[in-house]
Amino acid sequence: MSATSLRFNLGQATGWHFGAYPTVSGQAVTVDRALQHATAWACIRLLAQTVATLPLVLYRRGGDGAPAPATSHPLFDILGSQPNADFSDVELWEGVMVHLLTRGNAFLEIERRGDGGVMALTLLHPDLVQVLRDNLGVRHYAYSDPYGPRAGFRRISAEEMLHVRGFGPGGDLGLSPIAFARQSLGIGLAAEESAARIFGTGGTPSGFLGWSKGEEPPTKEQWNQMYDRYFGPDNLNKRPGNMVLLPAGMTFQPIGFSPEDAQMLQSRAFSVEDICRWFDVPPFMVGHTAKSTSFGTGLEQQNLAFLIYKLRPYLRRITAAIRQQLLLPEERSTLFADFNTEDLLQTDSKSRADYYNRMTGGPVMALNEARRKLGLPPLDGGDTVRVQMQDVPIGAPAEEPGAAALENDGEQG
Repeated sequence: MSATSLRFNLGQATGWHFGAYPTVSGQAVTVDRALQHATAWACIRLLAQTVATLPLVLYRRGGDGAPAPATSHPLFDILGSQPNADFSDVELWEGVMVHLLTRGNAFLEIERRGDGGVMALTLLHPDLVQVLRDNLGVRHYAYSDPYGPRAGFRRISAEEMLHVRGFGPGGDLGLSPIAFARQSLGIGLAAEESAARIFGTGGTPSGFLGWSKGEEPPTKEQWNQMYDRYFGPDNLNKRPGNMVLLPAGMTFQPIGFSPEDAQMLQSRAFSVEDICRWFDVPPFMVGHTAKSTSFGTGLEQQNLAFLIYKLRPYLRRITAAIRQQLLLPEERSTLFADFNTEDLLQTDSKSRADYYNRMTGGPVMALNEARRKLGLPPLDGGDTVRVQMQDVPIGAPAEEPGAAALENDGEQG
């Protein structure tokens, strides 16, 4: 099938996949412009770096249903260590998250071995990828490759593409957060630009100059001398106490902090909360502490809420795409990929010690399971789950009440 027989997906007709998004504020919002806003940068960086630094592990279900790392499978190292020759796993998944948080889609080209297994994953820039459907409805991808011997337009089949979609109505494309948040981002960028202009011109005026009725106005030479000495851009720091020596007859009328200035400060503070709302990040996690958090008071509660309500949707989208597009059909019943989120739930050493004591004190966790999580070597006999009260292996024959006493009496007799 030739590339010309492919037709654009309906989602491509929106024009939101490329270029800038116009706004009522007059700011043309692009991904690069959005990242120049401190709040957008902080939200995207927080989510992307947190997900990228969580270990992504390929597990194999055992006969008893308990999962164990599938270290012998080639996909184990590709997902959690070296996806290709150019990127580490942290860099790859960080890029995936940045693309999801800005464009709403992440595309990774799959390089397969002869048996169909995955050999490498290469992150593609989403602005260079288009989702297409042929006349039979089969999905394909058109990629404008700018590098290497394969530079130019080429078609990639769905079997050769790992496509992670962001939030959306369930179509071929996820929705771009930057596109839908463009008005909020435009307001924030306009407020930042206005503040920069005020500071760039030496700040808002603190008063007005005038002269008494009947007095001769200053001459042009006096105006030039006063400007060069006190108001020139190179002399802003030379004014003693921000005082100005006025020509004879001139008076200074001070003005206070204007309501417009107060509104601009409030608008900039609101912009932080508004943009955090779009990226679903608590403002306190990006340094905005004007209001208290409703996540709870302890670090453990805050991390738990952040994991459940903010990170889990992204983690689930990535692992679901891996299962559907990287695992062979016959592998999906025994293999699965998952992020290890335990580091997010770790707090101080006392809380961790109490937690593992409770887990190993009952029929929940073996001693060696806890030691592996703490990075400690296993102990002999530590793979057996123990009962809390008797601290004996489960399944061991229980001693009849009074049996030891009767035995001792028999020995004495």
